[in-house]
Formats: sequence, C-alpha cells, structure tokens
Amino acid sequence: LQERIESLLGSHITENLLPLKISDDHFELTGFVGKPQISTSSKSRQFLFVNGRPVKNKLFSNIIKEVFSTLLEPRAHPAFLLFINLEPNLIDVNVTPQKTEVKFVIEKEIKEALKIGVKNVLEKADLTYKNKGGYQKYYEEFGMDFGTAQVLRSKTDGWSVKDVELEKGSEV
Repeated sequence: LQERIESLLGSHITENLLPLKISDDHFELTGFVGKPQISTSSKSRQFLFVNGRPVKNKLFSNIIKEVFSTLLEPRAHPAFLLFINLEPNLIDVNVTPQKTEVKFVIEKEIKEALKIGVKNVLEKADLTYKNKGGYQKYYEEFGMDFGTAQVLRSKTDGWSVKDVELEKGSEV
C-alpha cells in the first residue's frame, strides 16, 4: 500500500504519514493520517474508501481537523487516506444520485472511535517540524530572529519566503 501511495502522491507524502488502525465490533478502519506539514488549503489529500469504494463523507474530514486543532492553520485541511470496512446495512449510499457520498447508520460510534484513534496517533508521533529547506539559513542571512520570521510567514503564502525581498535593517 505504501508503494502505491508513493507512486501516486510522492515520497514526501509517504514520509509524513502516520498509520492508523481502529477495530470495533461493527467496523474496521485502517489507513494513514498525514503530519501537519503535508496539510493543504484544499481537501485534495483526503481519501476515504468505504468497503473498497472511494466516497466522500464530511464526518471524517471534520473530526480529523477537530482533533488536529491548533496543529494546523485555520484554513488548512489535514491529509488522510482511510479505509473503512463495515456491513452494507450500516451504510446509506443514497445521499446523492452519483452515490459518491455516504452516511453511516452508526455515525456516533465511528465519530468517537475516530476521535480517540487519531488523538492517540498524534500523541505518539514525533510532530517536530524538520525544515529540509534553507529557511533558517535564509533568516540568519538577513539577521532575522524568530519573531520577525513569524511575522514574515504570516504575511506570505504558507512557509515560502523565497519571493520576499528583504533589506538589512528594514522594518517588518
């Protein structure tokens, strides 16, 4: 599975995935949740498969984002690739004519298990951001301290500061 994910999404994504497995009397949920650094401003890195079929369900997206809480920017969406298997009578596939969205009969049970499972995974993970780029060198080159860098990041798109021109001694 990880080889397939890497071939589709790239090694940067697979390096930043945390395995998740939740078993219950009524369902089994397996897959991966992404570390905060691979979150995006869209839900393009959110994949849910119910009984092997790709579907959409706001419950998963909302719960996982809620558990991530302050680990993400307010407009960021966490990445996940989840597979849930359960009895067909516990799923309502008639939400949309295309049958791309589903509702769960046992939504409350899934919601609670998902919250606990994702919380446990995040607590066990080393979520220290490892900067592979040259940002620290970039900041030091212009004599910036951490506070200045925070202000600069908040005024730019994400973590990228490559297009921002700085002069030594200029006020930010």
